[in-house]
Amino acid sequence: MKRFLLLLIIACSFSTSSFSLQGGPDAFGYTWMDSNEPGGPAYNWFDITLIGSQLSGFGDDNFIGPKPLGGPFTYYWYTVDKCWIGSNGYISFGPGNIAANFPAIPNPSGVNNYITGLMADLMFLGTGNPGKVYYYVGVDTFCMAWVNVPFWSPNPPGYTGSCTFEILLVRSDSSITINFQNCNGVSQSNISVGIENSIGNMGLQPMTSFVSPLMNYTIKYYYPNNPLSVSDAGAEWNNISTNGGMFLPALGSPFTVTSNVKNTGNVALSPVTVGSRVRYVNNSLILANNVVTGPLAIGQDTTITHSNLLNPPLASTMKCVTTVYGDTISANDSIVQELVSVDTTQINIRLTWTNNHMNVVQGNISWNGGAGGVGQYFKPPTYPARIVNTSFIMTGTSTGQYTCYAKIYDDDGPSGAPGTLLDSVAVLTTSVITYAVTVVPVSSNIVIGSGGVYVLWDMGGTGAGIGEDWTAPISRHAYEVFANIWSNYREYQTRDFFIGIDYQKAIPEDVGVSKIQNPLNNATISTPTTISCWVKNFGTAPDNYFIDVNYKLGLSGVPTTEPYTGAPIPPGDSVLFTFAQQLTPPYTALDQLCCWTSKSTDVQFNNDTTCINLTLIGMNELVQLNGVNVFPNPVTDIVTFNFENALDEGAQIRIHDMMGRLVYEQSISLITQDSNVKISFSDLASGIYSYTVLSGQKITSGKISKG
Repeated sequence: MKRFLLLLIIACSFSTSSFSLQGGPDAFGYTWMDSNEPGGPAYNWFDITLIGSQLSGFGDDNFIGPKPLGGPFTYYWYTVDKCWIGSNGYISFGPGNIAANFPAIPNPSGVNNYITGLMADLMFLGTGNPGKVYYYVGVDTFCMAWVNVPFWSPNPPGYTGSCTFEILLVRSDSSITINFQNCNGVSQSNISVGIENSIGNMGLQPMTSFVSPLMNYTIKYYYPNNPLSVSDAGAEWNNISTNGGMFLPALGSPFTVTSNVKNTGNVALSPVTVGSRVRYVNNSLILANNVVTGPLAIGQDTTITHSNLLNPPLASTMKCVTTVYGDTISANDSIVQELVSVDTTQINIRLTWTNNHMNVVQGNISWNGGAGGVGQYFKPPTYPARIVNTSFIMTGTSTGQYTCYAKIYDDDGPSGAPGTLLDSVAVLTTSVITYAVTVVPVSSNIVIGSGGVYVLWDMGGTGAGIGEDWTAPISRHAYEVFANIWSNYREYQTRDFFIGIDYQKAIPEDVGVSKIQNPLNNATISTPTTISCWVKNFGTAPDNYFIDVNYKLGLSGVPTTEPYTGAPIPPGDSVLFTFAQQLTPPYTALDQLCCWTSKSTDVQFNNDTTCINLTLIGMNELVQLNGVNVFPNPVTDIVTFNFENALDEGAQIRIHDMMGRLVYEQSISLITQDSNVKISFSDLASGIYSYTVLSGQKITSGKISKG
């Protein structure tokens, strides 16, 4: 999909070129020929739609995987055994998202180590989209086929044209064949066909164009007869296998630094020296380690645990750098990881990859059409962690009511991917000040005891934009999201977004209903009645985090649930909670009323609930009592109940305040015609009071205002 990368981002342009018939060798020795060249490969479509497996999960500018190749495949001077499949028509031998505009090959920056079939801005979304992807693993052959996949289009339904092509890898001769069955339609981006090695310094690119390839056409890459001997040890990762950024508790326990290095060449290696350095962003040294490995066989890796430990300094951004010395290829000798130490003694602990949002906004991003988003992953350094806010620096606001939606996802998806949606808050356009920090409180109770969360900035409409951070080190935890499909951000190795979370140290929480205040136990209820109860904090810290209070009548009753929104309840203390929704007795019987708290992070459930017994006189079994007049209303001193008709069964008058407390009750054995009963309000506070008059099976009720 065409993206708008604003401010300092300059789109690269590619000139149109026609197909050559053969090419190479590249620096390693790969050559290629096409099916139009004498002696070249014959076009022979390998149909795997019936023998292969169809893959799902493709959208717009994303990838899935990995998928096994069925055995080691020799690619350049190393072997690969699995691949990731890009929606834009390529396979890569490491996770990486490649999107328009597509790079020249070779290119050391960005994603490396891939083979393109027809790399273009392809699209799998939109009503009726016919695009499918199949893969097949045979004894000697691996095949990946894109079938009837259209190009992205800015016009409805979001796609146009159709392309069918495939990539075949043959292990026995290490050849790579690209078959183009057909392709029609107009690409909005350049089209690229080529191969590139793991460090982006070698490759072939038979085509970069805006013109679709020929029908029934083949390009084949040939492995060199005398491949270059490569002595190469690469720094693979620091501390975690993705080399992603980590948060550490400042002044916390010493941290053990680890490094992984691998023999990525095609000859055995003698021992190599590995240096590990932790530095501040200004390059001043914090920690140094040097280790000499043992011999490394071809393809062998080793993880080094360094003896000198890191004592995380107070609230700092650091870079952990592993460097390999003594091989012949320097491009992959060093790898950098971002480490951030945070002050975990604060009440609110902010996690960002942007130096607490103090780095300079150097670029921004906005999706074409006002739909799409970007995200960051955060793993707190301490648990349990209560997420209380998300934060953003936005560079543009939407033309609509909402600029964005701040969403939080658990990392409980496959292999730690975004899974359960934990929270979603619509951010009003009027609340956003561009190029300033916008703090968005969460709307739900989010406490995590392990792992982390993904925060998504989801556009609310045209014009919304979010800032990019280009200041090294980079977290490698940036994502782009479209139609709820997540993928590594295309510039995730060099960009972060101004997205953050605030969390608090959560401690065990325990609240419950200790007593029902109104009505009293064994009371008779014949009119709508206000329910109130005491909510107690049995925990060890003040608590008002997402406490719901409930009541229900009998086993078959429907619960009434209302949130507690008051001040934090001190440990061991209680507050009186009054429900806005009254209880109306639905039948005449003896029954039980229960009140309880519900809270997802409550650690003790046996003190949540309190119940009382009631005698009910159902409202639906009573008849309206007519002829009762109440005046004056509002009242200042004396209120009069006038009875137009005689009542042989007498009457009972009850008055309650708005807390449900009974403030007056009188029973009259006989009511004569046009008689009056006067009740003093002089000692009652100003406010609204409810009254009921019950006579036998007849009832009337209303409200009285005291000025």
